[in-house]
Amino acid sequence: MVTVTVMVIVIVHASRAAAVPVGRINAIRRHLSAVLMVVAAPREGMAADQITLTVVVGITASHTVQMILTPILNVARRITTTTVVKTTRQGDLMSIQQTDGTDVTTWALPPSATARLGRGEIRRMTFSPDNEHLVIASRIGCWEYSLATLEPHTLWETERGMVSAISFSQDARWIATGNYEGIVKIWNSQTRQCIAQIEVPENSGAQTEVIDRLTFSPNGHHLAASSGKGNVVYAWQKNINTPIARFTMEGIQAASYVAGYPLAFSPDGSLLAHKSAYEEISLLHIETGDAIQVLSNEYPYHFDCYQLIFSPCGGYLAACTKKSIHVWNVHTGAVEMPAAIYGTIQVVPCYTADGNLQVAGHHPNEVVIWDIAKQKKIDTFTCQGRYRTAACFSSDGRRFAVVNENGNVLVWTEGLPSTVVSLTGHLRAVYSVVFCQEGRSLMSGTRDCSENLFWDVAQRQINRKFPLSLPNNALPKASALSPTEELLAASSSKGPRKDRSVGTIKIWDIASGTEVAELIEHERQVYTLAFSPTTKYLISACGEKIIVWDTQRWEKCHSLVGHIDTVRAVVAFHPDGSRVVTGASDGYAFVWDVKRGEKLLSLPGTKHLGPALYKGFPQDIKCVLAQQEPAHRGIRAIAFSPCGTLIAGGMQSTDGMPGEIRVWDAATSETRMAILLSPSCQKPYALAFSPCGRYFASGSWWVTGQAKVSIRLWEVATGENVATFWGHPTDIQDLVFSPDGTLLASGGFDGTILLWDVKPFIGS
Repeated sequence: MVTVTVMVIVIVHASRAAAVPVGRINAIRRHLSAVLMVVAAPREGMAADQITLTVVVGITASHTVQMILTPILNVARRITTTTVVKTTRQGDLMSIQQTDGTDVTTWALPPSATARLGRGEIRRMTFSPDNEHLVIASRIGCWEYSLATLEPHTLWETERGMVSAISFSQDARWIATGNYEGIVKIWNSQTRQCIAQIEVPENSGAQTEVIDRLTFSPNGHHLAASSGKGNVVYAWQKNINTPIARFTMEGIQAASYVAGYPLAFSPDGSLLAHKSAYEEISLLHIETGDAIQVLSNEYPYHFDCYQLIFSPCGGYLAACTKKSIHVWNVHTGAVEMPAAIYGTIQVVPCYTADGNLQVAGHHPNEVVIWDIAKQKKIDTFTCQGRYRTAACFSSDGRRFAVVNENGNVLVWTEGLPSTVVSLTGHLRAVYSVVFCQEGRSLMSGTRDCSENLFWDVAQRQINRKFPLSLPNNALPKASALSPTEELLAASSSKGPRKDRSVGTIKIWDIASGTEVAELIEHERQVYTLAFSPTTKYLISACGEKIIVWDTQRWEKCHSLVGHIDTVRAVVAFHPDGSRVVTGASDGYAFVWDVKRGEKLLSLPGTKHLGPALYKGFPQDIKCVLAQQEPAHRGIRAIAFSPCGTLIAGGMQSTDGMPGEIRVWDAATSETRMAILLSPSCQKPYALAFSPCGRYFASGSWWVTGQAKVSIRLWEVATGENVATFWGHPTDIQDLVFSPDGTLLASGGFDGTILLWDVKPFIGS
C-alpha cells in the first residue's frame, strides 16, 4: 500500500482574520483544492490507496479555517473512494471507477457536487462482441452494463462526454468513440485507456461537429467515421493523421432532414458501404478507393437510409429506412428482394449467423421482431415511443436493445418470448427542476418525455413518476408545479401544424393524478408555464403571446401585450404574486400588474450605463462603452430576488459584445449593475437567487471549445464571482436552490441533474 501525504499550510494573522473577504477565501479554497487533486493523482506505477491530509494552521479565526478546509477535505474523501486514475500519452484523464460499485449517483462527480441524478441522454448503443455487455454512449460518457446483472459496472470517457458514436472491433480488443466535436478516440477495451485520438480535419470534407457513425473493418486495421459532410477511413494502427480515403455525399446537405450517415464493412473487409447521396448507396473498394457499385432507389418514395448491414457471406447488402427494408445483390447491384414496408418509427436490421435476415420494427407503442424470409413475427413487446431512438441488435441477432420515450433501455432476448428487461436511469434533456416538500423532494421535467419525475433527495432515487397525458399523444414542452404542490401544469411539444391541440395546456391534481382542467387558447407550442406564489394565477407564453389564467375558474383573465418576439422560459413572479416580470428575445423586459394586466415598468436592457455600473474585464467594459449604439441582446433568463426588490436578467452575447447579467431595481427600473461575462459563460440562460437573497447563480449554454459548462455563484452586493462549478458537458437548462440554501440543483441538456453543495461558498 502506498500512502500519499499532502501538507497544506494556511496562515492567516489573527488581527486580520475577521477582515478576510469571502472572495479571497474562495480563491484560496479553489487553488488548494486544485493542488490537492493534482498531487493526489497517482503517477506511473503508483496507486493512491490512501490519502493522508495534514494541515498546519497558523493563528487564525476558526470560521475562516473551516470555510477553507471543508471543501478540501471533501475532495480528499472523493479521491480515497476511487481506484487507479491513469493518464494516456495524449494526456486524457481516464475513467474514474468507484470501488463500492453501488451508488452510481456519485460516480465521476465534479468537485463540489454531491450527486448526479440521471445517467445522461442516450445517443448510441452497442453490444460487446461476446454479447455479455451493453455499452451505452450518453451525453455524460460511456456506461457499460452487465446483461447478467442489469447493472452498470463502468463509467468512462466523462472528461468531455457528449459521445455520439461507439463501436467495438470484432475481436473485442478496441472500442472507438466519436463525439459532438468531431473527435474520434480508440480505447483499449480491457483497460479503458485511450491509445489513439483522431481529430477529423476540416479540409477532409467531414463535419467537425458530430461524428454520427463509427465502424471497424473485420480485422480491426481500418476505422471508418461518418458525419454530416462526409466520410473518412483511417488505417489507424499505421497513421492517425491522414485518412486513406475521404468522400463527401452529394446533395445530402440540401436535404431538410437526414436520418443518419450509416457505414458497413463487408465481411472480408474489402468493401465499405456508405450513403453517397440522399437516395443512393455506394460500395467503395478500400484498396483502390473506387466506387464499384451505386445502389439506387427504384421506388416512388424517399429512401433516407438509416442503417446498412452485409450478409455473412458478403453477397448481399440490406438497408433500412424509417419504414422499409431493401436488399441488393452486391456483385450485380440488382435488387434482391422487393422493399418490405412497415408502418413504423424505425426499422433495425440484423443478419443471423446462418444468413437469415430479421428486423425489429419500432411502432409507437410496441416493437415487432420479424423473420424477413418467412414474413413471420418472431415476437412482440411493448415499447412507448413516437420518435426514432437508439436501437441495436447483438452480433448474433439473439438480443435487441431499444430506448423508449422516457429514456429507459429495453432489452429483448430470443427464447424468452415477450420477456423484456429494462435498464432505468437514463433521462432525456432536463428542462426544469424544482424543490418541493421543504427540500426533501425534487421534481424534474424532461424534453419529449411522457412523465415528470419526483426524486427523493436524500436517497437520490425516483420515488414517483407522474404520467402526462396530452392531446394526440403529444409529449410535453413545458411544465410547472404550483407552489402549494397540489397542481401540475404541462403543455404539448409537437403536433400537426394546423392542429390547435398543439397549444393545449393540461392541469392535474398531484395527489390523485386526475386531470382538473384543459386550457385552449394558444395555437402554437407553449414554451413557458409559471404559477403565481399563491397559485391564484397561471401564466403561459407562446411566442410573444402571454396569457394570465385564473386558477379558481380556469378561465383566461387577460393577455399581456407588449413583446414583439418570443418569450422563451423568461417569466418570474414577485414573491407576493402581485407582479410578474417577462423578458423576450426582443431585448425588452416588462413588469406587469398581474390582476389588471397593466404594464408597470420597462426595464432598460439596450442603453449605455455609467462605467461604474459595469463589472467585468476592463477591456470588455471599454469595448462596450466605445459602442456608438448599445448592442441588442435578447433576454433568455429572468428572476426576482426573494425579497422582491431586485430583478436579474440573463442577456445573450451579440455583435461581438459579451453576454451580460443585468440587475435592476424592481420598484424604479433603475439599473443597479451589469456583469459582463467571460468567454466561458457567454450565454447565461438560467438564473436563480439564493433564499437569503445575497447571492444568485447563473448557468450557461455550451460554447465551442469548452469541455464543461460553468455554473457561477455571484455576490449580489458586489457582483463578484465567488465560486464556479464545472460539471455538465452541455447547456444548463434550469437552476434552483433548496429552501434552506444548502444545495443548488442544475438541470442539463445532457439528461442529468447535478446537486451542488454550496454551504462552503455562501454559508447557511
